[in-house]
Amino acid sequence: MHNGAPYNIGDKFPLISGHDLEKNEITLPGSAKGHVTLIVLVSERNAQAMVDSWIHYFEEELCKKKGYMYYEVPLISGAWGKFFSGFIDGGMRAGISPEKHANVVTFYGDYGNIYEALNIKDRKLAHPFLIDKNGMIRWRNSGYSNEEGAREMINVAKALNRE
Repeated sequence: MHNGAPYNIGDKFPLISGHDLEKNEITLPGSAKGHVTLIVLVSERNAQAMVDSWIHYFEEELCKKKGYMYYEVPLISGAWGKFFSGFIDGGMRAGISPEKHANVVTFYGDYGNIYEALNIKDRKLAHPFLIDKNGMIRWRNSGYSNEEGAREMINVAKALNRE
């Protein structure tokens, strides 16, 4: 859970470029323009259950409605990541159902500046962010979702889609 001040609320989400599992180039927040978007950043391979815990609520309540979308963004650093990117993406493609391939955007490179811009200290956690239709951060959290955190996320997302 995010403790302390709500860092970055009201700030523009930092630029992240990558490719989804359908091999389309995606640039955030630009590719999300016009939608209330959940972006879940993760740099720890073993954090998938944390990522899924947020996306599950968002998908169930909102993704069938107009104006909502989400991206799961695995951040992979080091030269080995870029070198093995085809293998890594292929493995993810095989393990993720095809209807979700457009929602997974892999970033290869030094993500330290992204975490710094977002005031992320714990790289072992999943970090969900809600951005508005213009790419501004309106809500954030970290770790696993719980009933309270998920309800807050859904309520903020619904309010943003009415704006």
